[in-house]
Amino acid sequence: MSRMNRMSRMSTLDASAVRARLRFAVENLRRAGLRTQAVDAGLSELRQMLERRAGVLRQAALESEWSSGGEQAPLLRMRSAQAQAVVHLARRAALQDILRSEARLVLVASMAVSRWIAALAELAPAPVSERVIRTHIDAGRLAHRMLVTLRPRAGLRSGCGQLASATVVAEFVHPENLQCVEDEIEEGLFRGHRLARSVNSEALAVQAAARALSEASILLGRVADRAEPALDALLLRARTVETEVALELFGRRDLG
Repeated sequence: MSRMNRMSRMSTLDASAVRARLRFAVENLRRAGLRTQAVDAGLSELRQMLERRAGVLRQAALESEWSSGGEQAPLLRMRSAQAQAVVHLARRAALQDILRSEARLVLVASMAVSRWIAALAELAPAPVSERVIRTHIDAGRLAHRMLVTLRPRAGLRSGCGQLASATVVAEFVHPENLQCVEDEIEEGLFRGHRLARSVNSEALAVQAAARALSEASILLGRVADRAEPALDALLLRARTVETEVALELFGRRDLG
């Protein structure tokens, strides 16, 4: 018997019904989170690659400096300039740089949701303790609270975070942990329709949770829409930056 059943709560919906109603919204959120995670991982990989390449160029510049006198000066200048350009490009390979025009809270909220989803993906292979499950649900509630603050005109309800969060977690956990999460869904449903402002039924609580999941998907989608082409542009720039620096310094005839 679930925790809320032990409290003698009468309900027209159970956790399975809530999950069924919100499954589409959860799947949209999962897909949006995967997009954001892929871009973040791509930026991190590119940044590391560029930093390694800058190290190689710096070493080449040092070797040319140590070699035979002034004959190596043009090569030293070129390698140093290339290293500097590559380092500058590496610093741009970050979401915070790509999303600089966004409010800082947008970036914080989007990454909180994205990394929460990434962490949930690790729950499926094996059962975990109830404490771990509740930690993940609390992380989702925190992300929900940030969304409520971030999108004040979106009609989000501050009392529905547990319901939204637990319903997402339910789609990731190992089957042995499902009962614990469904207890949290039922408690979240109770809290939502009893405590959230302007939510006076379970159906409205579920609608509020769906709205929150939709807003989270929109936020992550907006981040991915901006970051994906920016990553593509950085990858293209990484392939050409050294040649462009050399051309700027010496011109095509000197390079030939």
